[in-house]
Amino acid sequence: MAKDYYQILGITEEADQQEIKKAYRQKALELHPDVNPSPEAIAIFQEVKEAYEVLGDEEARIHYDSGTIIINFEDFEEPAQRQYYQPESQPVPTNFKIYAKQSTRLCALALVFSLTFFFDWLVQGDLGTTEVEHAEVSDYSGRNGGRYFMHVATSFGNFKTVTFGSPIYAGEILEMKKSHIYGFLKYKRANETQFQFTYNTPSMIFFLASLVLLAGFFGIIPNTKPERKFNAAIIGCFFSLTLVIFLLAA
Repeated sequence: MAKDYYQILGITEEADQQEIKKAYRQKALELHPDVNPSPEAIAIFQEVKEAYEVLGDEEARIHYDSGTIIINFEDFEEPAQRQYYQPESQPVPTNFKIYAKQSTRLCALALVFSLTFFFDWLVQGDLGTTEVEHAEVSDYSGRNGGRYFMHVATSFGNFKTVTFGSPIYAGEILEMKKSHIYGFLKYKRANETQFQFTYNTPSMIFFLASLVLLAGFFGIIPNTKPERKFNAAIIGCFFSLTLVIFLLAA
C-alpha cells in the first residue's frame, strides 16, 4: 500500500510548495538525528524526508497524486563489486642452508685453484742457460739509476721485462726457469743473485689469487654461516673467472 505523504508531513492535498516546505522544516526540527537520536525518530525522519522529496518536486507530486509509478533506473544499478584488501607480497628470504653444500664445494675448488698460482710462484723448473737472440728497449726512465723497459727474445720464449742500471743486450747469457702449471718465466742475469718474473706475469694475477684464496678458505670453515659461505663462493668464483681472463690475456 502506498504511503500517504500528505499525512506524514501533516498537510492537506491542497497545500502549496510554501506550506510543504514549512511543514518539512518543522518536522526536521523535531526529528532530525542531531536533535532526537532515538531509533523511532530516525525512522520517522526518513519517511518525512522521503515525503518531502516527492511532494516538494512539482513533477514528482503530479505523478504521486495521479498514482503513476516512476521507475528510477539509477536505483537498479549493479552494486559495486566488493574490494578486498590484498597485502603487498613480501619477498621470500633466501634459504641459504639449501646451498650450503654447493657453496662449500665451490669454495674448496676456488681454494685449490688459487693454490696452484702460489705453487707456480714458489716452484719452477730449471730451463738452464740461454743466449738472448734479440733485445729492444721500448722505453727508458732516468730514475733509480735508469730503468729500461725491454722486449727480449730467447729460445725459451719471448717476454717483457724491466732492468735497472743497464739493458739486456743481444748475445747476453740468461739463466731461466719456468713454472710447471702456467708456464710463468723467470730469469737471472750473470751479475744478479735472484730470479725475477717477467712482465708477462702481472703482479695482479697473484693479488687476485690471494683474494680467491681468502674467499675459499673462509667458505670451507665449518662454523661459517650458510649465507657467508654463499657470499664467499660468489666472490671466489668471480675472481677465479677474472684470473682465467688474465691468463688468457697474458
